[in-house]
Amino acid sequence: VLCESSFILGRCAAFLAWELQHAGAERAAELGTAPLEACQVAIAAILDLLQFRLADQYTVRTVCESITEILEACDEASPLRMQLCRGLFGNADAPSGQNEGLLSKVTSAHVSNDQLQATIMGVMAAFQGVSWIVQEMLQHSTSHAVQLPAIRALGAFYCNQLDLDVTAIRALPEALRAVIMAMASFPENLILQQHSCYALCMIAEHVAEPDNGVSGEVLVHCAAAAGQALHLVHGRCDSRDNCASYNALYLRKEATRCIAAVCRVLPDLGCWLRERGVHEVLAGALRSTAESMADGKRDIEAEETLCLEVLALSYVLGPEMAVLEPLRRWGAAKPAVARAAADTVVELARAAASSDGPGNSTTTGSHAVPPATGTSKQSGPAALFRALPVGGCSEALLAAMRVHVADEELQGRLR
Repeated sequence: VLCESSFILGRCAAFLAWELQHAGAERAAELGTAPLEACQVAIAAILDLLQFRLADQYTVRTVCESITEILEACDEASPLRMQLCRGLFGNADAPSGQNEGLLSKVTSAHVSNDQLQATIMGVMAAFQGVSWIVQEMLQHSTSHAVQLPAIRALGAFYCNQLDLDVTAIRALPEALRAVIMAMASFPENLILQQHSCYALCMIAEHVAEPDNGVSGEVLVHCAAAAGQALHLVHGRCDSRDNCASYNALYLRKEATRCIAAVCRVLPDLGCWLRERGVHEVLAGALRSTAESMADGKRDIEAEETLCLEVLALSYVLGPEMAVLEPLRRWGAAKPAVARAAADTVVELARAAASSDGPGNSTTTGSHAVPPATGTSKQSGPAALFRALPVGGCSEALLAAMRVHVADEELQGRLR
């Protein structure tokens, strides 16, 4: 009840805070002071809840998420923001030793909870900007206790932001570099590598923003880091003799998601990765996931991973090998592979349609890729979609439809 109540209070307070900030003079006069007073009461209530339920991770997480939502709805001069600042960070004029803020107490109480630490960092980022997280990572580059929560927080921040402000855009290059450095510092940690690949992907999705300062060289390092992470689970798993072990599966999913996202931004990167043998580890990841699936069985997590593996391999090796070969090899026995192939074809078609639109070129300016030797072949979404052999692809998809005729969900995807 307490968690649900704090969620509702946070959501309502955020809604009213946004309404107050965007209300014109006439609307503000109509609203009066009641909305502001209601928000102040709500904030006081959730701060009290945080104080008295300090040791309960579920309450702390819900309250922190509510606080972040309120902060995102307020401008810098909002009295609600100031109220939260005083409640979380204490009184700066208090005597030494008596001014420890509430947020500092929360951090100390849950120092070993990586997921909760990431949520707390999200609150700090809402106050001080995402650059604060990057600075923390750079200052504590050898601390796993800092790096993993910070990487989680970066992934969540850039995933949830549709339109970045100027400070978040300017932080893009350093955020990418900080995550890549963390991956290099903890190369054997599957969990950190997994969350790092996800964060790189979410950050790379925003490089189309103008004046972001992200160079092609940084994006190349992103794809190379994700490819290196795949070596951790190449032909093995993390805990038992089962290539579908979930930590290994999630790492393959996020690493291939990252490679596909970066290759969509830099289409020529596929040739560069192929020259360095990344297609072999991608093919191995696809084989591990496909062969770990029981014949005739469906699994949502594995199917999403398969789709990302096929998509990444399409950018690096070409769609004929990446889509048709798995479909012919496993499509009849494994509906998950058939679904992955169908979803990849649709994704390439959509990406091709968007990249062919006016002003959608992503291969100019600072996003230059080191030249690939011996080839000038274009591998953007439109070129990849055109490279799909229409006859062979249709024939393989129709064959899968005939085999899996009783699976209505799969029939819809194949059609």
